[in-house]
Amino acid sequence: MLKARMKYGAVSAKVHAMYGKRITEEEWHRLSECSSVTEVLSVLKSQSGWGAYTSELTQRMGDEQIKGAVRAKQYVDLEKLLRFCSLEDKELLGLFLTKTEYGFILAALRCLASGEPVKMPIGTTEFIKSRSRVDISALESAVDYSDLIAAARGSAYENVLAELTPSAQNSLPNYGETAAALERCCYKSIFTNISKGYSGMGKNELSRLLGTQADLLNIVGILRLLRSFPGSLQSAQELLVPLGSRLKPALVSQLLSAKSESEAVELLKQSPFALYFDDYKPEKLDGLYESAMSSFCKGILRLPAPNICVPVAYLILSELECDRLARVLETVSYGIKPSDI
Repeated sequence: MLKARMKYGAVSAKVHAMYGKRITEEEWHRLSECSSVTEVLSVLKSQSGWGAYTSELTQRMGDEQIKGAVRAKQYVDLEKLLRFCSLEDKELLGLFLTKTEYGFILAALRCLASGEPVKMPIGTTEFIKSRSRVDISALESAVDYSDLIAAARGSAYENVLAELTPSAQNSLPNYGETAAALERCCYKSIFTNISKGYSGMGKNELSRLLGTQADLLNIVGILRLLRSFPGSLQSAQELLVPLGSRLKPALVSQLLSAKSESEAVELLKQSPFALYFDDYKPEKLDGLYESAMSSFCKGILRLPAPNICVPVAYLILSELECDRLARVLETVSYGIKPSDI
């Protein structure tokens, strides 16, 4: 036990050193005042955690390439932790490559749909590529959906992709349905491996952490569906992550039966998720998952007795930071200052 605590103490120290280089609120404020991709890159190149990573990025790459590269920064963080952790924890953290693979497949599907050559995001390291069960080289040479399925052979996603029905129009499956199916498969794969194959410290806490993430994704997904398709969510169950922690089937059924977003919010205020909805306003929906998950993960980083949850919480925070930064780039690429929204 003492040896294990010393091991996680070292991992925790590594995580906190990486976390100390995150984008600060002052730097987010500076980014919110930017009016171009060039200005955003200028801020990032002087930032401790992003400077070296963004030093090679220029606006000549194109906005989509830069956004992809920014999102790929989380792969660099995953690589650092995989190199640092013990063998047992390497195997567990390696499961998070499953989420990376899900992103690779969707990136390839977007390229096929637009008729563009398939390219993985700049910043996808050889270390990550070599450990992916999805054949990245085959994915990058894919010219149709059958090639994409072949590239995923042997991965958690092979059967899911094979079961999707391509449309007659472009010979590709619906993007939204594909994303939902891959997300469900991703979380099921991670949860199954944790429950059956991991015996390290913090296993129960890890299940709660990832269960909370699945719960919040499902809640936000249901509220978005109610906003767009009120009163017609009979088949929405198929779009939800099939696992969770405190979001029980009875509450899911009530939420899906709600006539409107506001009715669902009232149900959530009487649920274990009331904390997230005390001062809820509809305009807060887009930031609800990020805010709630960020708060939850920061709490884990402050644990007095660290365990495997600490690096996992950091990886989630890294993903949230990358996604937030990609949204900043998306906004300025349209000539809008983020602070004006």
